[in-house]
Amino acid sequence: MIAKDLNESYTVIEGEINDLLKIANKLQVYQPGYQFTPAYRSGVWDGKKHFYTFTPNGMIIPKGLAESVTKHFNIPYECSFTPQKITKDELLKFIETLNLPFQPRDYQIKAILTAINNPRKIIVSATGSGKSFIIYVVIRYFLHKNMRGVLVVPNISLVEQMYSDFKDYNWKNIDEYVHIIYQGKEKHFKKPLTITTWQIVYQNLHLFKEPDFILIDECHLAKAESLEKILNASQNAKYKIGFTGTLPENPVDRFTLTSTLGKSETIITPKELIDLGYATPVEVVMFFINYNDEDKKYVRNIKNYQKEIKFIEEHFKRNVFITKLALKVTNNKNTLILYNKIKHGNFLMQLLLSEKLGVEYDKIILSKEYFKIDGKKYKYEDYNIYYIRGEVEGVERERIRNILENKSNAILIATYQTLSTGVNIKNLHNIFLTTPTKSFIRLNQTIGRGMRKHDTKDKVLMFDFVDDFSTVTKNGKVRYKNYCLKHADERIRMYLQNGYNILEKEIKI
Repeated sequence: MIAKDLNESYTVIEGEINDLLKIANKLQVYQPGYQFTPAYRSGVWDGKKHFYTFTPNGMIIPKGLAESVTKHFNIPYECSFTPQKITKDELLKFIETLNLPFQPRDYQIKAILTAINNPRKIIVSATGSGKSFIIYVVIRYFLHKNMRGVLVVPNISLVEQMYSDFKDYNWKNIDEYVHIIYQGKEKHFKKPLTITTWQIVYQNLHLFKEPDFILIDECHLAKAESLEKILNASQNAKYKIGFTGTLPENPVDRFTLTSTLGKSETIITPKELIDLGYATPVEVVMFFINYNDEDKKYVRNIKNYQKEIKFIEEHFKRNVFITKLALKVTNNKNTLILYNKIKHGNFLMQLLLSEKLGVEYDKIILSKEYFKIDGKKYKYEDYNIYYIRGEVEGVERERIRNILENKSNAILIATYQTLSTGVNIKNLHNIFLTTPTKSFIRLNQTIGRGMRKHDTKDKVLMFDFVDDFSTVTKNGKVRYKNYCLKHADERIRMYLQNGYNILEKEIKI
């Protein structure tokens, strides 16, 4: 057998069919929930995602898998591109030319070297470790070598934040080199570096023929079909590198990342970051909410996850407790309240304003920029409350982020989608998880929002609300355990795994 790169996205392996089938057997993973699909049950699908294609010329695999496959099966490999390795001393000399406002940390140097010396790699570095800085130096080095590239980020907030961070790192002539794209912005790759979002990627895949490198920030959020589209479109890009604080647990998602971007390498974990004094210690405050018998009976009878979530998001006493607690702990501190659905976020906002102003919550009419009471308009920020959701433009999100960095006693209400990943607010003391989750990625990324160091805090408090509708027998055995309570078990496991301190409290509503 022999392996040869077809281009910078795919590799072909030539050999006897029996040998190729042995390789193929290692390049397939069961899809989650496959056993429940009609296609699997009828026998027309094996339930697996296959990371290969058979052709008359051999078996084609994504290039991200080529190195590990050829090593495992001892196959000669003709690689289309081998980078000229840069040493640590050479990198440090280059970094001196950037006139940075601070000295890089040892683990950041390691991450930069790993990215530059490996055209396919996933850099795993804990949230708060300075990934934007690592990405910045990698980009500056590639541009120094006369390469052109694209940085893909999850949302428009991060487009603006990355650009702002790069300016803060002392990139004096950034406008000459960087073009940003999101909705309404001119869509081209004419400058050496383009920063854009996944949404723009979908609509402009033809542009991806041009870049020499593609960097993907928060790559764990990339959907399989998105990565595959980029893979098809960017067959000339020699470097495809991902950055994340958390790898997905789902085997298909993890395999997809590897197939596109290569093997992962962990640079530093959250615990290591805290132990070194580079991140804020985390304390999790878990409120176990014990509901009355009528509520328990209702949830027990519906036995439906979505309906259970809807019930707790609309539960008046639960939301009143959350908003009163938020106002109490925000005393001279800043609080982030995360929610999932717009209707729930609006309810929380009304209750917060109601408590602050002494007005019935249903008399408060909300809009994007202000709220009304009896027809009179008021600005949210006049009451130290800020609101971010999908419709809020990138420039406005960046403005709010900068305000919170220099303000205290503020509450930011935002969707998980807009704030749980990537956004950097150091001056943040409390985080409220108002909608339950069992997602390892979402949880770790959310915690990362608060781990960033700031002079005003010695720890960050995570407020986790556990909705307990369980019932027990007379001898104390649990007879029924609702979905939210089961998901809380998953979160506790994750907290303990990361070494976070947990404080448990019980309340009845």
